[in-house]
Amino acid sequence: MRGMTDRHDAGPLASGDCCSWCHREMVRPELETRGEALGLSNQLSRRDPANQKAWLGTIVCYRDTGAYDKADAALATLFEKQPASRRGRTLKAELDLRRGRFAEVRAAMEALLEEPAEDPDLVGLRARVLLAAALEARGRRGEARTVLDPF
Repeated sequence: MRGMTDRHDAGPLASGDCCSWCHREMVRPELETRGEALGLSNQLSRRDPANQKAWLGTIVCYRDTGAYDKADAALATLFEKQPASRRGRTLKAELDLRRGRFAEVRAAMEALLEEPAEDPDLVGLRARVLLAAALEARGRRGEARTVLDPF
């Protein structure tokens, strides 16, 4: 993996905070870079299994490359450590949406939106968008608009 050692020996990976770099790198189209980001997230999550950002980075990499089963396995591990992870739950809903599991998305996102949240609630906004997408996919455009009305 090109540049990984140079970039991380004394930098973010050594300090346990490579995820912002990983997330920036994941949006680039080169598969080698995604592989590098996945490798870094995996390495960090093995080093610190309680690091939610590392697990989320791994899940996003798997999702972006279409490895949904691997993303599900990483989510299961995240939920073992942090069962109430709101971001993890929206990633699970996104994977379900991509697989056409609209009822699961709707139930999970409605439950998430019932919980109290900090302001601004970006995870809640993501949950609303996922819920609206699931409703739209089932032909419930009016309900989808209602979900997004506050915005």
